[in-house]
Amino acid sequence: MYALDRSFESVLASFAPPVVGFLAEHVFGYTPLSYGAGVNSAGRDWANAAALAKALYMAIAIPMLLCCCIYSLLYWTYPRDRERAKMDTLVASELEPIEMERCHRAGGHAGRKDAARDRCRLRRGRV
Repeated sequence: MYALDRSFESVLASFAPPVVGFLAEHVFGYTPLSYGAGVNSAGRDWANAAALAKALYMAIAIPMLLCCCIYSLLYWTYPRDRERAKMDTLVASELEPIEMERCHRAGGHAGRKDAARDRCRLRRGRV
Protein backbone atom coordinates (compact mmCIF):
# COMPACT_ATOMS: atom_id res chain seq x y z
CA MET A 1 0.00 0.00 0.00
CA TYR A 2 2.86 2.33 0.82
CA ALA A 3 4.45 1.72 -2.59
CA LEU A 4 1.14 2.53 -4.27
CA ASP A 5 0.93 5.77 -2.31
CA ARG A 6 4.50 6.71 -3.20
CA SER A 7 4.01 5.97 -6.91
CA PHE A 8 0.73 7.87 -7.03
CA GLU A 9 2.34 10.86 -5.34
CA SER A 10 5.32 10.75 -7.72
CA VAL A 11 3.10 10.70 -10.79
CA LEU A 12 1.09 13.67 -9.55
CA ALA A 13 4.24 15.55 -8.55
CA SER A 14 5.57 15.29 -12.09
CA PHE A 15 2.78 17.62 -13.23
CA ALA A 16 3.78 20.41 -10.80
CA PRO A 17 6.38 22.27 -12.91
CA PRO A 18 4.12 22.67 -15.97
CA VAL A 19 1.22 23.73 -13.73
CA VAL A 20 3.38 26.35 -12.01
CA GLY A 21 4.57 27.65 -15.38
CA PHE A 22 1.04 27.83 -16.75
CA LEU A 23 -0.30 29.58 -13.66
CA ALA A 24 2.59 32.06 -13.61
CA GLU A 25 2.23 33.04 -17.27
CA HIS A 26 -1.51 32.87 -17.90
CA VAL A 27 -3.03 33.63 -14.51
CA PHE A 28 -0.56 35.83 -12.64
CA GLY A 29 1.01 37.73 -15.56
CA TYR A 30 4.58 36.45 -15.77
CA THR A 31 6.23 37.93 -18.88
CA PRO A 32 9.15 35.87 -20.18
CA LEU A 33 12.32 37.71 -21.07
CA SER A 34 13.04 37.87 -24.76
CA TYR A 35 16.64 37.24 -25.78
CA GLY A 36 18.55 40.24 -27.05
CA ALA A 37 16.07 42.69 -25.54
CA GLY A 38 18.76 44.61 -23.72
CA VAL A 39 18.66 45.75 -20.12
CA ASN A 40 15.58 44.66 -18.20
CA SER A 41 13.81 46.80 -15.71
CA ALA A 42 13.79 45.96 -12.04
CA GLY A 43 10.02 46.48 -11.92
CA ARG A 44 9.45 43.70 -14.43
CA ASP A 45 11.76 41.40 -12.47
CA TRP A 46 9.81 42.08 -9.28
CA ALA A 47 6.51 41.46 -11.09
CA ASN A 48 7.83 38.17 -12.51
CA ALA A 49 9.09 37.12 -9.08
CA ALA A 50 5.69 37.91 -7.57
CA ALA A 51 3.93 35.94 -10.31
CA LEU A 52 6.18 32.92 -9.72
CA ALA A 53 5.65 33.16 -5.96
CA LYS A 54 1.87 33.23 -6.37
CA ALA A 55 1.95 30.33 -8.82
CA LEU A 56 4.08 28.23 -6.45
CA TYR A 57 1.78 29.08 -3.57
CA MET A 58 -1.28 28.00 -5.54
CA ALA A 59 0.42 24.81 -6.74
CA ILE A 60 1.19 23.89 -3.12
CA ALA A 61 -1.82 25.28 -1.23
CA ILE A 62 -4.61 23.74 -3.31
CA PRO A 63 -3.30 20.13 -3.16
CA MET A 64 -2.52 20.49 0.56
CA LEU A 65 -6.03 21.79 1.24
CA LEU A 66 -7.45 18.87 -0.71
CA CYS A 67 -5.32 16.41 1.31
CA CYS A 68 -6.45 17.97 4.58
CA CYS A 69 -10.08 17.62 3.55
CA ILE A 70 -9.64 14.00 2.53
CA TYR A 71 -7.64 13.04 5.63
CA SER A 72 -10.17 14.74 7.88
CA LEU A 73 -12.68 12.12 6.74
CA LEU A 74 -10.63 9.60 8.71
CA TYR A 75 -11.97 11.14 11.92
CA TRP A 76 -15.35 9.67 11.03
CA THR A 77 -14.30 6.40 9.38
CA TYR A 78 -11.31 5.27 11.48
CA PRO A 79 -13.19 4.40 14.71
CA ARG A 80 -15.64 2.23 12.80
CA ASP A 81 -12.84 0.53 10.85
CA ARG A 82 -10.88 -0.09 14.05
CA GLU A 83 -13.89 -1.74 15.72
CA ARG A 84 -14.50 -3.86 12.63
CA ALA A 85 -10.87 -5.04 12.66
CA LYS A 86 -11.11 -5.89 16.37
CA MET A 87 -14.27 -7.92 15.75
CA ASP A 88 -12.67 -9.77 12.83
CA THR A 89 -9.68 -10.66 15.03
CA LEU A 90 -11.95 -11.80 17.84
CA VAL A 91 -14.06 -13.95 15.52
CA ALA A 92 -10.95 -15.47 13.99
CA SER A 93 -9.51 -16.31 17.40
CA GLU A 94 -12.83 -17.87 18.47
CA LEU A 95 -13.07 -19.94 15.28
CA GLU A 96 -9.48 -21.21 15.35
CA PRO A 97 -10.09 -23.98 17.94
CA ILE A 98 -13.19 -25.09 16.04
CA GLU A 99 -11.24 -25.25 12.77
CA MET A 100 -8.42 -27.18 14.44
CA GLU A 101 -10.87 -29.72 15.85
CA ARG A 102 -12.55 -30.08 12.48
CA CYS A 103 -9.17 -30.58 10.80
CA HIS A 104 -8.13 -33.23 13.28
CA ARG A 105 -11.42 -35.10 12.80
CA ALA A 106 -11.19 -34.87 9.01
CA GLY A 107 -7.57 -36.06 9.04
CA GLY A 108 -8.46 -39.31 10.82
CA HIS A 109 -10.31 -40.85 7.85
CA ALA A 110 -8.32 -43.29 5.76
CA GLY A 111 -7.73 -42.32 2.14
CA ARG A 112 -8.55 -38.64 2.61
CA LYS A 113 -5.86 -37.81 5.12
CA ASP A 114 -3.57 -35.81 2.81
CA ALA A 115 -6.42 -33.87 1.20
CA ALA A 116 -7.93 -33.03 4.58
CA ARG A 117 -4.54 -31.94 5.91
CA ASP A 118 -4.05 -29.63 2.90
CA ARG A 119 -7.52 -28.10 3.38
CA CYS A 120 -6.75 -27.47 7.05
CA ARG A 121 -3.47 -25.79 6.20
CA LEU A 122 -5.27 -23.55 3.73
CA ARG A 123 -7.91 -22.64 6.32
CA ARG A 124 -5.28 -21.81 8.90
CA GLY A 125 -3.50 -19.61 6.39
CA ARG A 126 -6.65 -17.53 5.90
CA VAL A 127 -7.36 -17.17 9.62
